[in-house]
Amino acid sequence: DIGFILLGFIIEEIYGKSLDQVYREKIADPLGLKNTYFNPPRELRERIAATEYCKYRKKIVWGEVHDENAWSLGGVAGHAGAFSTALDLAIYAQTLLNKGTYNGTKIFSPRAVEEMTSEQLTDGEDRRALGWTMRIRGKYSSGGDLLSLKAFGHTGFTGTSLWIDPELKLIVVFLTNRVHYGRENRQIIKDRPILHNMIVGFLSEG
Repeated sequence: DIGFILLGFIIEEIYGKSLDQVYREKIADPLGLKNTYFNPPRELRERIAATEYCKYRKKIVWGEVHDENAWSLGGVAGHAGAFSTALDLAIYAQTLLNKGTYNGTKIFSPRAVEEMTSEQLTDGEDRRALGWTMRIRGKYSSGGDLLSLKAFGHTGFTGTSLWIDPELKLIVVFLTNRVHYGRENRQIIKDRPILHNMIVGFLSEG
């Protein structure tokens, strides 16, 4: 988390604006992401899944960031705090599949996307792009066993994930609420790969 928190501070220093302002101006507004926020408006609360009881806040967390570090930073941080929908995440993912452009709007250069989504380091157990995890053949992956080795993804602690496969031209958005009855529920670690294998297998049969 620390690296991404620091990166958020660096972005704020470069632009002289808060991270959520930079995100809104550089990504959300150009792509038309209407339902992705840091600190979503209270009137949207009914559309947001509650997470779990927080002993520090002494309440069920609902409509505010679940992550304790991001909460202590006011809900805006480089590592956590974004609320979104499957559609908005799919639009962002398609932008990456399109090498940085969506509906004629360019937010990244093709070279930047290539750098962001290519392997940057591996130790045989873990394989990473810039902010994304990547599959290693024969090793556990939240994206399952059937995505290509060019696929990249990211998971969220509360039960969310996004996997993007440029070779298969596939996007899988998986938004759940696995911590609602307590973070001890770890079943999603088994469920995520099964889901992705089912999706890829079904599409392969078609």
